[in-house]
Amino acid sequence: AMHAVWTEPSEDQRAGTERHRFLQRAHQNCPAEALEAIPEDAPWRTQCEALVEHLEDIPAGEYELAFAYDVGRDTARPLGAWIDRAYSVEPSEVSGTADLICAPSASRDRWLVVDFKGDEEVPASAKNLQLGMYALCVARVHGADAIDVAIAYLPRGGGIRWDRATLGAFELAAVAD
Repeated sequence: AMHAVWTEPSEDQRAGTERHRFLQRAHQNCPAEALEAIPEDAPWRTQCEALVEHLEDIPAGEYELAFAYDVGRDTARPLGAWIDRAYSVEPSEVSGTADLICAPSASRDRWLVVDFKGDEEVPASAKNLQLGMYALCVARVHGADAIDVAIAYLPRGGGIRWDRATLGAFELAAVAD
């Protein structure tokens, strides 16, 4: 069995987590209060300030939600939100933390899994293994046969660019394999 090794988060990882914290606070409270919680000299502050005008484009949901996927059983379980990647998993489980999970709503029939990225390009949402793993976990936990996924690019200059897809039963089975 492979054991997890905890490492100090990188500056990019910390900035990503803090952006997620800002978005959650901005949705729960008001954006001005969420910005006040960010130190003036924080490297992610400018990006958060630029996100204020795009908050209506980002759905509300649960941020930093960790899961464990059991490879042998094809099951998943939530580990909790904001656990700082302190995963407690079995040897047959793979763990990870999804940036944002949104329940179905009046405007969206399926669960939505969002992965936020900066300027760096990653594989498209329809083929992104990291996003697929989180979608698989959500599907197994909630008994869903299709999950909406999205990569939300948050460039340093501001704005937001979306890459969206739906992973159906066949795509989810491919991720499980």
